[in-house]
Amino acid sequence: MSLAVDVTHRFGSFLLEARFVSDGRLTAFFGRSGSGKTSLINIIAGVVRPDRGRIVLDDTTLVDTDRGVFVAKYRRRVGYVFQEGRLFPHLTVRQNLLFGRWFTPLASLDDSRKDEILPFIERLRDEARVPIVYVSHSLPEVARLATTVVVFQDGRIMATGSPTDVLGRADVLAPYVLSEAGVLIEATVCGHDRAFGLTALQSRAGLFQAPHLDLPIGTPVRIRVRARDVMIATARPDGLSALNVLSGVVRALDATADGLVEVGLDCGGVRLAARLTRKSIATLRLEPGREVYAVIKSVALDRDTLGRAPTPIERASADASTTQS
Repeated sequence: MSLAVDVTHRFGSFLLEARFVSDGRLTAFFGRSGSGKTSLINIIAGVVRPDRGRIVLDDTTLVDTDRGVFVAKYRRRVGYVFQEGRLFPHLTVRQNLLFGRWFTPLASLDDSRKDEILPFIERLRDEARVPIVYVSHSLPEVARLATTVVVFQDGRIMATGSPTDVLGRADVLAPYVLSEAGVLIEATVCGHDRAFGLTALQSRAGLFQAPHLDLPIGTPVRIRVRARDVMIATARPDGLSALNVLSGVVRALDATADGLVEVGLDCGGVRLAARLTRKSIATLRLEPGREVYAVIKSVALDRDTLGRAPTPIERASADASTTQS
């Protein structure tokens, strides 16, 4: 399964230049409003004919301006959920309603409705074997759902890759959600403590205790650890309410735009980040090579930071059409 895009199109004064290849089953477009996400979705879906370019879904060429190929939108076998009302002129009212009867636009939903719908998108990603292109301004949604992330800025692709690679890059996220900067960690459900409502998650960085997840043992998950939720100790803490204590080594100290310092840690070969004040850096005498402990409260691992990840077998399986939400 793959989606290859190489297009250029001008919308008035706005120039879109996008080129990427995605092998993932849920490709998430992330970026600010007006950065080009919806414009490119319209081109992929066939709503807009690009000035120049080529789009190939698996082995099917949808657009190739050099060869004069432009598959009509209703022949692309693409399900497109708009954020505003749209109708197919060649369909009746009933046919338009039935065309997208099992989708909803998430941007306008409250958190409780999203909590109901996101698991179905995860199932669609993992079980339906169809490539999905998902547009979102929400970092938690992208971290939870994506197998490939494409970050947009001013009509161009700023970064493309796996969620763990792209969403862990401070230079990529800084223009968008500085307060949400952090890393994604792959883990596996390894136990449940029902008496205390906790789930144990094993990762290469160490063992995490999170609020209960209704997932079977062995299920792969993603943990998004926000830099602002990580405390640093120079000795293993005792008598602490936080349940997650990971040993690590300081690898980098980088000043942020808001006058703080982002501490890059290596925890068992997994990158972790902590955001501290300069006073804390001085008090703890932190420097590269210093052995420390990262402390994370279990309650910091909330519904915005935890999500089911596709298994290796699910990642490998794939074919069919594209849908977007």
